[in-house]
Amino acid sequence: MRALPPLLAVVALAVIAAVLLLGRDGSDERRPSLPKYPGASELAPRQVVRAYVEAVGEHDGKRFCALVAPYIAGRYDLVLRDPDDGIPGVRGCADYVGRFIGRTEDCAPRLFRGARLVAIDDLQRRGELRVARARIRVRWEDTCRDRTRTKTLLDHVWLAQLDGAWRVAKLGELADAASLVMARRREETSVPGDARPEAPPDVEAEQLAFSAWADSFEQSLDEREADFRPPGEPESCTGGVSIGDDRNDQTLEGVAAHRRDDAPHLPAADLIGMDVAAEQGTVCVRWRLGGEVDPPFELTYSHLDRSSGYSATFLVELLEDGSARVSAERDVHGDPIALPAEVGSHGNAVSMVLDPESFEKSRPYESPHTPPQLESFAVGGDVGKPLTGPESVHDPLGRLPGSAFSYPTGRACKAGC
Repeated sequence: MRALPPLLAVVALAVIAAVLLLGRDGSDERRPSLPKYPGASELAPRQVVRAYVEAVGEHDGKRFCALVAPYIAGRYDLVLRDPDDGIPGVRGCADYVGRFIGRTEDCAPRLFRGARLVAIDDLQRRGELRVARARIRVRWEDTCRDRTRTKTLLDHVWLAQLDGAWRVAKLGELADAASLVMARRREETSVPGDARPEAPPDVEAEQLAFSAWADSFEQSLDEREADFRPPGEPESCTGGVSIGDDRNDQTLEGVAAHRRDDAPHLPAADLIGMDVAAEQGTVCVRWRLGGEVDPPFELTYSHLDRSSGYSATFLVELLEDGSARVSAERDVHGDPIALPAEVGSHGNAVSMVLDPESFEKSRPYESPHTPPQLESFAVGGDVGKPLTGPESVHDPLGRLPGSAFSYPTGRACKAGC
């Protein structure tokens, strides 16, 4: 599964994220047991291959997840239940495959549209496994040139008998063409031959790798919960610079294009201004919204000091239960690094106070840490609120995402601050 681009990548946060704003509702719904996908015990190996190609080609998520090994379907389920890496409103394998198979950004050279089985050239027994050499006709769209094209893939479809039914035990060329191949996570162990479609899957190793991930999943949720704390009253952040922003200038961002015309007006995601004040090593940031604070949503503050070379984007996440977390980076495993910072939220305002420790820990890979000087620097910001699916409503400070303003003058940076 290809990662969806972060909704604020243009500012500085590279993730999920991607698409960010990932189903963080603070409820117990993120901890359900993994669903079961009953296999088709009546299908012979050749029939499973045909059904698998049809399921991918027809975007049939329920059928796909029942035809693949539980450790494949389960990986989608775990990712989509991870509040830092999932998609709002998408709860598992069947839902994801059915709704988002082959989706990508605009002007992508190859956008998957469908597939059909041409022939199974060979079906061999490999110990307890079966492998089919299948010719598959894939239809894809060149969205840059508005053309539809076809290509024949030669895929090795590996099958194993699991839970009383033959299932696809390894994703290959077809799944890759449909953007269904998922990179391994840190919670999993490596599996020999995983990157080579023609290599037989190590079913036992795959099951152990998935079990290790599933066992650590609840612990990771507990650790994440500890990073969120109730906010206090918002700070005024006066004495610095106050930057206004137009009302009703939101954009719709996500898997489709950045669209302004289609964006619904959500007052809680309508940024009408930001106040920034720097004093004695701290920076106070206040977001002013067009309506009452209505979580879940996210706010960002970008800080750029050219004299010291310091640059970071701070992310404030507010969950539906009102708790908040501040982060600015992800660790080597891709998880957000929570930062010490005070958050306030009430009425139509959210504030964040960064201290020297906040700045130091915001760039964990820089050594030695160069603290930013706070006499003059550039600032930027954004407010985003998720919709159901991979899209969210955003309102950047200024006319375009990534706009920057100088501190303490508040002037827009046209050729750098």
